[in-house]
Amino acid sequence: MSAIDDNADICECEIITREGSAVNLRVWSFPFHRGDHDFVLCVLRDIADEKYRHFLEHIFFHDLTNIGAGIYNLLSLIGNTPHKYIEYSDMLVCLAREILNEIEAQRDLLDAESGTIAINIDTISPNQLLHCVKTLFRGNPAAEGREIVLPEHPEKSIFHSDPRLLTRVIGNMVKNALEASCPGEKVLLSCHRKPHHMVFSVHNRKYIDEDIQLQLFKRAFSSKGRGRGLGTYSMRLLGEHYLKGRVSFSSTPEEGTTFYIELPLDPETP
Repeated sequence: MSAIDDNADICECEIITREGSAVNLRVWSFPFHRGDHDFVLCVLRDIADEKYRHFLEHIFFHDLTNIGAGIYNLLSLIGNTPHKYIEYSDMLVCLAREILNEIEAQRDLLDAESGTIAINIDTISPNQLLHCVKTLFRGNPAAEGREIVLPEHPEKSIFHSDPRLLTRVIGNMVKNALEASCPGEKVLLSCHRKPHHMVFSVHNRKYIDEDIQLQLFKRAFSSKGRGRGLGTYSMRLLGEHYLKGRVSFSSTPEEGTTFYIELPLDPETP
């Protein structure tokens, strides 16, 4: 329309297809005349990968900046007083671990998308794995004022999968649940065995609106605002494509939201 008014224009647009996927385009439009006719030359360029790289970088730097600010604030409180270092040392260790976790998560996602991620199948104790996930969130800002609750009756069976990638998937579920919860609320972790599968679940009280549910596993979609979130997308990418499991969720106003990953007890080594 701008070109029809004799103005060349460059813009970006996102078109949602009938199948529900998004097409990201940069559009150039130029008016020109030939003989007695007016024309518009329109050039479309697919910029989905460019937008996605920017999206990844924005999330990565956003999260690292938040953690770095936490470390800086603690060090400022400590100053030159050694007894305060003893008081805050555990929190500093947790924040340093968070930085490493963010870097590893970014690397895992890029490797998973390029198909170069290494899969290491090992024996897993579900109870130990859930304790490990809970420990990862000790000192995490998302867990402040919220409680992560482990099963009252731990699952004693063992199974085989990649413990690092599975921890990453369940950790993303827990992080999303914590961020959706209000202070004072609980995030419930559980695990149970089926005849041929092990099922992990993460529950919180927040209901996900239906329009968000329909887009939840799309790459670069986030209900947290622009430039946030990749957790649900990476859950399905790692959990299904590489761990050969099934990632799903249920959400109702009455029951809240539960994410699941169902894994084979003995997968073939990829």
